[in-house]
Amino acid sequence: MDKPTFHHTFLAGSTAGESLTLTVELREGIRRQWGEVTNALGARVPGIVEGRGLELSICGEVYDARGRDLGGVQPVDALRRLVTVPVTERSTVGPGLDRADLARLLEIWERWHLNGMQAGCAHQRAAGWNTRPIDPSKPTGTYGKHYPGQKHSSWNMLTWVRRAEHPEGLLSEPCPECGYRYGSAWLSESLPADVEAFVLDLRRLPASSGASGQAERRAKWDGINFQVLGRVDKNPNNPDMEGDHWRVMLTGPAGVSTTLIFTKGYGHGGARPALAEVLGCLVSDAQSLEGARSFEEWARELGYDPDSRKAERIYKAVVAQTDKLKAALGPVYRKLVAA
Repeated sequence: MDKPTFHHTFLAGSTAGESLTLTVELREGIRRQWGEVTNALGARVPGIVEGRGLELSICGEVYDARGRDLGGVQPVDALRRLVTVPVTERSTVGPGLDRADLARLLEIWERWHLNGMQAGCAHQRAAGWNTRPIDPSKPTGTYGKHYPGQKHSSWNMLTWVRRAEHPEGLLSEPCPECGYRYGSAWLSESLPADVEAFVLDLRRLPASSGASGQAERRAKWDGINFQVLGRVDKNPNNPDMEGDHWRVMLTGPAGVSTTLIFTKGYGHGGARPALAEVLGCLVSDAQSLEGARSFEEWARELGYDPDSRKAERIYKAVVAQTDKLKAALGPVYRKLVAA
């Protein structure tokens, strides 16, 4: 695993009743670029060139005035609101920051986050392959099915579909300049020195525990204990899910414990799960079950095909997981789901 060289969590600011904390991390490790390599016959051919470099990772927590984690909110959208909402509308920046800092943070996040996990080569990135929508009437960040006959849900980008599936699909298509096939490897883009310097300067900001710290305090009030038991190879509830899989244990006020598997995306750099993340996801899953009148309605609400075996398997796993959560938390379960 890549070695973290810098890690800092701080309060970015608040607006419209929500607060945002950001965790910014630099990791040093192997970085891959498309170039020339020597094959077994001694000839120079196109291929993956490995070297060392830094990768930037930014993630965040958005929480309300009561400290509840607003798990369905995208942190980058919350940062965008902090940058664009006028001061007169109760928008405030975090200690040690100004609005120019926030604008620079937003620019860096959108341009350089996970610079070591680029699906396209430099030419494809420069040509904007990952900005080309399948359906021009919708934002590229829209998830679902975007053309007649699309079999599997995807983001609304042509880089997510192959030419055999859509006439303009870009996934696995070769670059006209260097021949690299889009999505065939994770490539790296070198982090500029000024970006690295800006990130390292963030260490001057006061550290914050954000929603995680508040969740831990509330959990103690409610008599909930949380423990991370260790890593596992996969998430049995959804074997296709990629990321870092952790076995965690929640113990309710009556001393009843339940063990669950929780997955964090690779973008978190191997960070251990926090109580706010785990409890927020479990409660969100429980609320989705209680809000649906049937399996079919639940599947459609979450963007699954009700006729697929995968959707049915995930649904059953969520039901079993929620039953375990109810048994462990007792009356506190109802309090959390109703919040």
